[in-house]
This record gives sequence, C-alpha cells and structure tokens, in this order.
Amino acid sequence: MSDFLQVQSLTPLQVNRDQDLRERHIGELQGVVYEESISNIYPKAFAALISGEEVPGGGESRDQLYIRSIASLQRIAQKHRGARVIVVTHGEVIRNLYGRIVPFEGHPGEVSNTSLSVLQLSETEVWSFKTWNDNSHLTISEKQNI
Repeated sequence: MSDFLQVQSLTPLQVNRDQDLRERHIGELQGVVYEESISNIYPKAFAALISGEEVPGGGESRDQLYIRSIASLQRIAQKHRGARVIVVTHGEVIRNLYGRIVPFEGHPGEVSNTSLSVLQLSETEVWSFKTWNDNSHLTISEKQNI
C-alpha cells in the first residue's frame, strides 16, 4: 500500500495528493545511490545538482522546484483561505522554500524526517516560516533512529 493510501486510511480528514509537492527530479542521477564517487561517474549531473541548475537527463533546477512547489502552496492557500492545513512533502522542497522565503538567514541545513515546519501566508500574501524543523514531538530514541 502506498504511503498516501496508508495516511488516507488512518484519518477521517480529507487527504489530497498534489504532484507539485514531489521531490526534485534529479535527471540521470535519479535512483543512483549517493556516494562520493558519484561526482566522478556523473560529473556534469553532479555539478548541476550541487549548483542548483537543471540536471542532465530531464532533471530540475532549484528554480523549477520552487516555482512548482510555491504554486501548489498558493493553490492550497486560496482553496482553504483562513483555515489551518497540513501539507506533507519532502525535505528538499521544504529547504528550497525556506531559502526563498527567508533568503538572508543562510542555508537552513538538513530537514529531519517527520519534523514540523510551519508556514503562514499573511493577509498581504507574504509567506513566512513560524516554525522550522521542529522534532520535539519525538522521543530521544525516535530522533536517533531517523
């Protein structure tokens, strides 16, 4: 059973899937196990991945990732104006959004699995992070196992 169907079966809430919140497509690196030697095997693709450019083989740039993910959030915000909504996505999507929404804070670092980040859209249509990478809901042993 897919993660989506598992979540849907566990909650009475409406669960929707939006493909625009998927991971960044990394072109010819897609499915390759990350190792130090990846830069030697796929040097152009690796350089593009690190620099944020389009990755050879149909991969996305960081700009493309941001455009599709912020468009998804805008659609969700318009549909649920004034409501609280839970959005589940991948760490790179969250890091990318943070880097654009809070550009002067520097690199946000890793996003822990199952962590909580809270985004808010103001009445003037400005996004802000209210919480970043909070995993206080996990026990110490759970934090060590993620």
